[in-house]
Amino acid sequence: KYEEDIHQSRFLTRVHECDWYGISCDYDLNVVTISLDENNLNGTVPTEISHLSHLKWLRLSSNNLKGPIPVELSHFKSLTDLDLGNNDYTGTIPEE
Repeated sequence: KYEEDIHQSRFLTRVHECDWYGISCDYDLNVVTISLDENNLNGTVPTEISHLSHLKWLRLSSNNLKGPIPVELSHFKSLTDLDLGNNDYTGTIPEE
């Protein structure tokens, strides 16, 4: 079942990330939205998320995410919507 879900979501394939489940891009193919609420995600938010410099929405609520909220989230100039609720994060949302 897990491999089937991965294949259907197109993660870890040669399909462009703009075609992945929960991801939206602008006309220049920049990731602008990650909306993966209630997807049973586990682990931490990777620091590499800071490479998504055009990100406007980050919605990861109601998963099983833990650890500190990455300081890299404070580097987003375009981020207007952040929802990390109902996870097991530690610390506070970093300020700019």
